[in-house]
Parts: sequence; C-alpha cells; structure tokens
Amino acid sequence: MAATQRIEVVEECGAPAASIWALLEDTDNWSVWGPWRESELEREGSPPPSGVGAIRRLRVGRRVLREETTVFEPDREMAYRILSGIPVRNYEGRVRLDQVGSTATITWSSSFVGSFPGVGPLVRRSLEPKVAEIARRLARAAEVTSEPVDE
Repeated sequence: MAATQRIEVVEECGAPAASIWALLEDTDNWSVWGPWRESELEREGSPPPSGVGAIRRLRVGRRVLREETTVFEPDREMAYRILSGIPVRNYEGRVRLDQVGSTATITWSSSFVGSFPGVGPLVRRSLEPKVAEIARRLARAAEVTSEPVDE
C-alpha cells in the first residue's frame, strides 16, 4: 500500500482572518493573487457561491485542477478535495485561519496518496514549494487589501 504524503505550510499574515477569508471565498479572483492563469467556479456550493459542494477550476499552463469544497467555516477554515488535475488519490486540503490579535496565521495542509507506485513522494516534493508560495501570496494580498486608506 502506498504511503500517505503530507504537506503543512504556516504563513504569518499582518491582516485579520476576515481579510484572508474574503480572498479565499472569491474563487473568480484567485488568479489575481495566486499562481493560476485562470480561476472560476464550475458549480456553486452552500452557502453560495463557494461553500460546501462548490467546484473550483484552476488553470496553470495547460493543467486544469478541479477541487471541491468539503468544509466551509467563514473566517476560520476551508477544506477541499482534488477531483482531477494531478496524479493523486484521496487528496484532502485544508486552509485554517487562526486570529492572533489583529493579525492571523494561515496553515495550509494537505494529505494524499500517489496514483502510481513512487509518484506520491515526487508529487509532494513538487507541491510543497507551490503550496508555500500560494500561502505567501494569499497573506500578502490580504495585507494589501486590508491596509487603511490614507486620506
């Protein structure tokens, strides 16, 4: 049996969890702050638009990743499973937001099994820096959008 691969990235953010959450629940704009060339909702979830059951389509180059929201707790946690786009099975991802004073911590984690023998560790080594980059971009975008406007 193939071993379960795990990734966990922690990113500190100088913005409140609500600012991070606003970016997370707006799938159509993930391509603005993330590495994806295109991002869109294929199907709305509950609550609309990005809640449980929502399916996101994310394009990087020619690769299209499809993921479905499985947990949706505003300002706290979003979990998802990968439906297609990478050679893995049982992919479960989770973005947890922990508020600490006026700032927040983003913990982005995932677990999965490779679709073929030996593939799991290769996918993990490829994904880990990408997940770190995504968490970093999310934090920086939240900091920019939550900065007070000087008058």
